[in-house]
Amino acid sequence: MSRSRVLNLAIIWDIQGGNGRLDHDKLVDNLSTAFPDNDETGQLDLIVFAGDIFDDLLNAVSPALALFEVWWAGFLRMCKRRDIAVRILEGTKSHDWGQGSRLVAINDKLGRIGAALVYIDELSVRYEERFDMNFLFVPDDLHHDTQVTLDQVRELLRAKNLDKVDFAFMHGSFKYQLPAHVKAPHHDEHAYLDLVKYLIFIGHIHVHSQYDRIWAQGSFDRISHGEESAKGHLRVKLYSD
Repeated sequence: MSRSRVLNLAIIWDIQGGNGRLDHDKLVDNLSTAFPDNDETGQLDLIVFAGDIFDDLLNAVSPALALFEVWWAGFLRMCKRRDIAVRILEGTKSHDWGQGSRLVAINDKLGRIGAALVYIDELSVRYEERFDMNFLFVPDDLHHDTQVTLDQVRELLRAKNLDKVDFAFMHGSFKYQLPAHVKAPHHDEHAYLDLVKYLIFIGHIHVHSQYDRIWAQGSFDRISHGEESAKGHLRVKLYSD
């Protein structure tokens, strides 16, 4: 019996463009290797950049910014030509600084590319008509008390008459990712698993991990010493069965 594919998805976090420890020529080469302009990439329906595309606020004369934006323009042209939707989630404020809006400008104004790009910098439950699915997007740094964020997620679901979303894309951390002695704000993994039908993806912690239906990719590239685990991005194929 043939299997009917519903969604072919790629998720990538924590690229950290502009980080002084990265060779940005190599970073752009690695991004091009991850998403080459070929038929395999063309099979993707959706690519989600789930936060911390940037490492810091970059100025206009930054060589890293120039390299990065040239890659983005070519990437978005490919996505337009191959009909791949792109979603960008704002990550940690001290990293991304709202610079996802620059990529929207490249797509809409400067390059007039017109790819199916949406930049999301607010807590959102989005119905994606082309996939007939509901996606939850949770940026970082919404509230110091993550219970407030969870209450707002539940309110958004109630407002849309939903019990669950299909997928969640988040930036931050879950309790399971942090050592017991670390007293940083963290989300409740069990509460979010109850609200998501399929998978949850979360960026911010640069080490790959998996808990139940939660997947944390880790950083795209090696940024610090000791990060010898696998790097890159994740891909998911969802079938009707």
